[in-house]
Amino acid sequence: MIQSIFLLSPLILSIMKKLLLPIFLITSFLGVFSQEQRALVIGINSYTPPADAVISPSSARINWPSLDGCKNDAELIKQAIISRYAFSEKNVQQLVNLEATRDNILKGMEQLLNASTKNDIAFI
Repeated sequence: MIQSIFLLSPLILSIMKKLLLPIFLITSFLGVFSQEQRALVIGINSYTPPADAVISPSSARINWPSLDGCKNDAELIKQAIISRYAFSEKNVQQLVNLEATRDNILKGMEQLLNASTKNDIAFI
């Protein structure tokens, strides 16, 4: 019995040598193709013009109408990208209504892009 184990040993070593290189190559390149998914989701129902906003005489805009459902749409998009497209919840930032100021949107976009690396997915 002991002799049969030693006779199989060169065969096992040969198989291991043949498998070791492909396994090593596959595992070493997995990190190259991995990607993070990050998102910034924005939904604004209520628009309030800035205090210093001036309506252009050539513009037909007289007021800033509010919209219905944008906050709900943003929440549904957030849920969809998490559940269907496997985005990590910690990588999804959401700005709605009063949080969605110009400064916060630009800051959120900058954070999203700064956190992303080559081959990552950035969804806005």
